[in-house]
Amino acid sequence: MKTLLIDTTSLLGEETGIGRYTRHIALEASSSPFFAAHFSPCDPNHVQKEKPNLLGTCKTKLAAFPFLFGMAKKAYHALLWAYEKATSPCYDCYFEPNFILRPSVRSKKAIVTIHDLSCFRYPAWHPEERVRYLANNIHATLSRADHVITGSEAIRSEICTMFCLPEK
Repeated sequence: MKTLLIDTTSLLGEETGIGRYTRHIALEASSSPFFAAHFSPCDPNHVQKEKPNLLGTCKTKLAAFPFLFGMAKKAYHALLWAYEKATSPCYDCYFEPNFILRPSVRSKKAIVTIHDLSCFRYPAWHPEERVRYLANNIHATLSRADHVITGSEAIRSEICTMFCLPEK
């Protein structure tokens, strides 16, 4: 039986459109006879709505020292990446419903959904941190992805044009 990992981070906190999309796909996958579905960081059937807030606490405590917070955040993400890389099995397929493939997940195939390009077209509408994160990671995601899912032909065309990708 094939193994499928679905990133369910978007189920944490207040549910958005991407969260609903993730929830429906994850629930369908959990009942599929075709593969063994795994979820990270949470099972769609038992979601704790509060994110562990280590970084939020750190940000509050270090508000007067943005450089220190930036260093703490980088260290946190580096440790998280190393832990995931060391403990994660290699899945047959990794599905990321929210724009950016996690580099620490090992898989034979990777599929990502890109819902829109508003962060690139209208960066003023988004938090600076999100715009920077997407800009820094979108090329690696598109290089690694075996398939990219979009919600419309218009978005597919925009992605192909903006990132010089083949139409297929």
